[in-house]
Amino acid sequence: MCWGDNAFGQLGNGSDGFSVRPVEVAQGQDKAILVAAGQYHSCYLTAAGTVKCWGLNSDGQLGTGLTRTERKPTAVKDLAGVRVLDAGYRHTCAFLVDGGIKCWGNNLWSQLGTDDMIMTSSPIPLAVEWFGRIH
Repeated sequence: MCWGDNAFGQLGNGSDGFSVRPVEVAQGQDKAILVAAGQYHSCYLTAAGTVKCWGLNSDGQLGTGLTRTERKPTAVKDLAGVRVLDAGYRHTCAFLVDGGIKCWGNNLWSQLGTDDMIMTSSPIPLAVEWFGRIH
């Protein structure tokens, strides 16, 4: 359930209007086991270990491979085996079952952990690098 501002589809139900009451996110058949809310976007982790996100996508924070705002949950591209999920200002990260971490979205302050000072954003999940090693 989501409520509040919906200027960028933050409610996840396909509507355009603000809501003071909780409204159901359009999950389809998915069973959400964890929700992460960023600044203007949110994501949920499914019981199957996949992730769907919705809302503002100006920096690729939804992980769909595009930068188009989505008003309903949309699958993160090429991401499976997720154990934990977190969303930030305009980026999202996932801790994987295999111990790896992947992040996507805004990288203006190197929040994607890619050790790349030139890349300003990524609309797809990228492996986080620790001390020169990819994890």
